[in-house]
Amino acid sequence: MNREFFNKSSIGLGFLIMLAGCGGGDPYKTTPTSLTASSASTLNGQAQKLINTKCGSCHGKTSLGQGGFSSASDIGLMINQGKIIPGSPETSRVYIRVAGGTMPPSAPLPDKEKMLIATWIYNLYIDPNSAFGKVFNGLFQPKCLGCHGATKASGGVSFETYYDTMKVVSAGKPEFSLVYQAVLSGRMPKGKAPLSTAELQLLSTWIAAGALR
Repeated sequence: MNREFFNKSSIGLGFLIMLAGCGGGDPYKTTPTSLTASSASTLNGQAQKLINTKCGSCHGKTSLGQGGFSSASDIGLMINQGKIIPGSPETSRVYIRVAGGTMPPSAPLPDKEKMLIATWIYNLYIDPNSAFGKVFNGLFQPKCLGCHGATKASGGVSFETYYDTMKVVSAGKPEFSLVYQAVLSGRMPKGKAPLSTAELQLLSTWIAAGALR
């Protein structure tokens, strides 16, 4: 993931020039940075609402899916399809189109909303080698996202991002963490085989160590 795009690099400046040439201007009035958990959680909701509002009528699940794109209401699917590249707005098709001013076609987004989407995509990145990345790839993604992703979020619980996950985690205290209580008791994953001893240990160790990102 090219997270260095937001620095004053030649690649980043070249991309901004390209966007300006497309009539999109330069949405980067400030440089996107990693956010605090509370700020990122708020941003996540704002960005998804914006995409659903501005794109869902033409590219949502209940729309005709213009241009073969009908997943604007499913963030996880857009990531799987490569339309959103977590951590890399400059290579995310969704961002390229809105930043260039070609989408939405009838009313291009103002710079403030373009920046919101860019910052949101930037903060979606999960480093596979990080503490959370190892738990996400080894446990949450294969065992939990089917019911607890950005779109479905059964019971209001989502593991799509670190910030969402932390709503059911008490850092340093596995026994007080709702997610650990649920899997330890066998209530979750619902309708599936209980977690293995190794999976429970992976989750418990991560939480006990501070549930670091």
